[in-house]
Amino acid sequence: MKHISTEKYGLFSVEHRTLRAADGIPLSITHILGNKNKQPIVLLHGSYSTRSFWISERGIGFGAYLSELGYDVWIPEFRGHGLSPKGEKFKHYSAEQQMKYDLPAFGRFVYEQTSQAAVWMGHSFGGLSLYGSLSQSWLSKSYVRGLITMGSQVSEGDSYLKLPFVPFVSKQLLKILGKFPAKALGLGPENEAIGVILDVIEWKKRGGSWQSREGKSYWRGFSNITQPSLVISSIGDETDPAEGCKFLYEELESEDKTYVLLGIENGFAQDYDHVGMVITKDAQNEVWPLIGEWISRRFSMDLPKTEQKHKIRKNLSESFG
Repeated sequence: MKHISTEKYGLFSVEHRTLRAADGIPLSITHILGNKNKQPIVLLHGSYSTRSFWISERGIGFGAYLSELGYDVWIPEFRGHGLSPKGEKFKHYSAEQQMKYDLPAFGRFVYEQTSQAAVWMGHSFGGLSLYGSLSQSWLSKSYVRGLITMGSQVSEGDSYLKLPFVPFVSKQLLKILGKFPAKALGLGPENEAIGVILDVIEWKKRGGSWQSREGKSYWRGFSNITQPSLVISSIGDETDPAEGCKFLYEELESEDKTYVLLGIENGFAQDYDHVGMVITKDAQNEVWPLIGEWISRRFSMDLPKTEQKHKIRKNLSESFG
């Protein structure tokens, strides 16, 4: 591990560090400075994304919000994303490698730096990778005090992959391109390795199943996930539908688990889409405080007085227990 740089993101000082996964791939993790010895929180981005999903260079985002609440925020970037270099092996990177090697490396690093188990949060594939890594015991439970997922699932959506020949044609096209052109398609700031997309195709195609390349079921490993868990989905999320998120929630063995379905009919400002549940102004006003309160109630950290002014909807407050 070596120090890369310290810089200002708006009003926040951040530092970027590099480390190596067990298979030798270099990885980057960004740390928002200023809350040493406080509860660490690890934020995992989804596909086609980077650290900027959680905090922009202007110092705006959910990661900045958590830092303002007094948490020690760490933002990893999966191999080939952001400051984690793509390298010559980029097209061979897989979703399983991210779960098997990247998350354990990040978990060990944060624990070594803080001497505390972190609360882990993942959006989209970030949450799914968290589930998968814990289910296979790649990410040690000793590094995870609690988990939060938003729009994370594997069983619903992408119905076109169920059509005959589509998975085969998609695989051949990806191999020709050498990458999934997410930037050109307007899906996010990062192109995705074809190995990651090929894994998803195998999991979602007709007759496919969510299992490791060694044939071990991720589903069966959910008995390993017993930490306090908050699962958030949205009625308006067409990318990772609420039905799939709820199914994974029901598979968790956690005695303390909470499911929240965002949507107008449940008292929220809008039927959030996949990204909007995190980055919109409405999310900042009602979803961010919801998560902050859930963390605070479970991990003995009071919210600052300014945050206590935020009104959490009565029905949701009662559901926290």
